Amino acid sequence: MAARNESDNTSEELKAEFASLREDMSKITETLRRLSGEQIADGRERTRRATNQTRERVNQAVGTVEGEIQHHPLTSLATAFGVGFIVGKLLDR
Repeated sequence: MAARNESDNTSEELKAEFASLREDMSKITETLRRLSGEQIADGRERTRRATNQTRERVNQAVGTVEGEIQHHPLTSLATAFGVGFIVGKLLDR
């Protein structure tokens, strides 16, 4: 009878340990889910900022090139012709 009581006690202790373990794993999972969500949000924000900065730089560069073309149309035409000629020769090989 004593062996059965010990077995019942051990069984109850194991059940309690598993329940505690389940609860701990649930808390860990929730914490990881929350932390990964924060990291994703931070990554999205950094990407958004980098995209905006790049867009601004490209717009500035396009504006600069357009201004140079307007101020020096013949030079721009000759440069475009030269670049096209060189690229054509390189691709002809």
